[in-house]
Amino acid sequence: MAIAFAPGKVILSGEHSVVYGHSAITMAVNLGVTARVERYDGPSRLFTFPDDILLWNAIQEVVPQDGFKVAFESTLPFGKGMGSSAALSIALIRAYHIAISKKITLEEELHLGLQMEQHFHGSPSGIDHSTSALGTGILFRKGPPADIQPLTLPPLQLLIIDSGTKGNTKEMVDLVRKNQNQHSTTIDDIGQCSQNIVHALQQNEMHVLGELFNHNHCLLRDLGISTPQLEELRNRALAHGALGVKISGSGGGGILLALVEESKSLNHHFAESGIETHLVNPYNPSEMTP
Repeated sequence: MAIAFAPGKVILSGEHSVVYGHSAITMAVNLGVTARVERYDGPSRLFTFPDDILLWNAIQEVVPQDGFKVAFESTLPFGKGMGSSAALSIALIRAYHIAISKKITLEEELHLGLQMEQHFHGSPSGIDHSTSALGTGILFRKGPPADIQPLTLPPLQLLIIDSGTKGNTKEMVDLVRKNQNQHSTTIDDIGQCSQNIVHALQQNEMHVLGELFNHNHCLLRDLGISTPQLEELRNRALAHGALGVKISGSGGGGILLALVEESKSLNHHFAESGIETHLVNPYNPSEMTP
């Protein structure tokens, strides 16, 4: 049996501004998807996941119709903007090529990953599967062609706070586009904030990074993509010691990203309220065992 892992991701900065030519920053995280591929005498089959024609069509971009069993395990929350489908895609591509004893280049991995992601997202930007494949931080500017620069990250502790609600990415993107003219300065300010965040990461300035997270969130809120529930959760996180808290993703629901020095008290606070959290760090392959 061939086994491979691929990490999920969070967006550190650049939500919405990336649509208008600014850079976005993503981070591969220590949660992800493990794929198992085994040769099999019969039609190829998917185990462990419910039947899903979308998923099966994506799988068939990589796996032939006959001869293989496929299974997945995930430590990522699905549908929360953490790149779960991209991690699944990259993990499958790696496991399949191990199973057939064929080496694959990063370029080939990215090409197949994009083909799989198109089944899930139609016209993906490429940021999710690129982050998963590279397994690092990424400074991403959309193309064509996309400009993808690996970004070395310092040790970070980030607490994902799940609002329990799901935003609609298309609706949020359309909302910002509709009001683009009146928000052009805010969009440019987010782009500048992203550059400042890159500098803070490179200098390992955690308290500066926390302040920039807060500034980033306020700019995103000015675009109209926050909600009362997100604001309430954010205020609670700040009151319980988070250095900075921001929306991560398109908004309208979804997750918040809290930069923390220690997570125990904040985690306990949200657990008492039944709020789901996930502590994530930058992905380190040496720490992961499939």
